[in-house]
Amino acid sequence: AALIALAFAHGSQAERQYEDSAKAAQSAVEIFRERGDRVAEALALSTASRASALQEDTQKAASLAREALQLFREQGMKTGEAYAADLLSDAPYAATQQTGARLLIDEDMLAHIEISELATQESLESIVATLHSFHSRGKCEHFKSVVIHVDGTPAPSRMHSYAMATGTFLVGIRSLGLPMVSCCWGTITGPSWGLFLAGDYRVAAEDTTFITPILRPLECLADLVGLHNTTQLTMEHGPMSALSLLEMGICHQVQKDGDLAQRSATAQAKRISEFPVQSSRQTLAL
Repeated sequence: AALIALAFAHGSQAERQYEDSAKAAQSAVEIFRERGDRVAEALALSTASRASALQEDTQKAASLAREALQLFREQGMKTGEAYAADLLSDAPYAATQQTGARLLIDEDMLAHIEISELATQESLESIVATLHSFHSRGKCEHFKSVVIHVDGTPAPSRMHSYAMATGTFLVGIRSLGLPMVSCCWGTITGPSWGLFLAGDYRVAAEDTTFITPILRPLECLADLVGLHNTTQLTMEHGPMSALSLLEMGICHQVQKDGDLAQRSATAQAKRISEFPVQSSRQTLAL
């Protein structure tokens, strides 16, 4: 028990000592295995799996979590079984880390937001604050549209920031009242759906995979894609292709790859920006 506590302590320090944490957890596994204490061994294996995940060793983390899950299941420990199952599901993302979203403004005065569902809370707050600061000071006189570049990178819900998970980031950028064009590539699931659907004009790469059902869908989903499509997106289970969404009218364009999708989205935003801002806002209100 002391070794397990020591393993957690090593992994929780300001300067984390992942190697020492893994060694302590492995020592605990061997001791409990010799004594024949299966429940304690499973707990130690879970701790060792967590330590391996912190070391970004995905295969070892999954293997240890699988052993712990089996032991907990044999002993009928439902709480431990659920904990080990969570460790096992998170193991493939052991090397995944949150990244900051970026705001770029080009020479055509288009705002480009490069984002994924792993965006940090600080970067999302900074983007919303910056856009609203420009807008409130009248600096957006020629700032007529926003392009959202969505990198489809799935991640467990524990890695989603508050603004991403609750949709407050989308509320923040949509409250600008500017036309938005979204483009995506990779795997769209979870909060990435909201980022993609936030665009008034949507472009996807041909190899994009859309995972259904949409969990925690937008309140306005039926208004965006229609009632029939909403039912299909929230009831079906499995992947959907970009061409399928094009046929459903959810995507407006499908390009060969992510690079072409981004170029097409930027070109469309440029065309929209040629129209007066007031006209664009009135069109959005239809």
